Amino acid sequence: DGSSVYAKFLENYETIRRETACYVGINAVITKNNCHALYEVIEHLRHLKPDGFGIEPVHLNNPHPLAIGEKEFYLLKAQFVQVIRNALKTLTECEKPENFEFAFGFLYGLLRRTRAYHHCIFGHKAVAIDAEGWIYPSYRLVGNIHFRMGNIFKNPFNDPHFKSIRQKFLNSTS
Repeated sequence: DGSSVYAKFLENYETIRRETACYVGINAVITKNNCHALYEVIEHLRHLKPDGFGIEPVHLNNPHPLAIGEKEFYLLKAQFVQVIRNALKTLTECEKPENFEFAFGFLYGLLRRTRAYHHCIFGHKAVAIDAEGWIYPSYRLVGNIHFRMGNIFKNPFNDPHFKSIRQKFLNSTS
């Protein structure tokens, strides 16, 4: 019916792609509900043709209904190992190798059941935008109204509030 968060995301994604010249990446969150369909999630991301995409497991603990339990963990791990095998295979067999952002960091974190720490571009070179156009300094803060920096459809990038939230985020992560 077009009223879902996903439908709103698609509408805004198309608007951003059409009306801006910025790099647009998408981070998909894998939960208990979609961990069985990792290949489909990746194919869908490819179909949208972002400038880059990543996959992130949800960081919730049981008994949260979206938390990834033991059964889902092993299912997700097996699928992700196959995704990486396929990506590595493209390096030798394809004219244009597969470029899958953060694949090895994701697998490392998944196997060790920790977050893989790497240099994060959020706050420095990237921001997160939710389905309604609200901007946050990191995808991990999406939904936290205290970190809303403005709305993409109101061109907030020179607004003092945007700059203040960004600077607070950068100060806390350096």
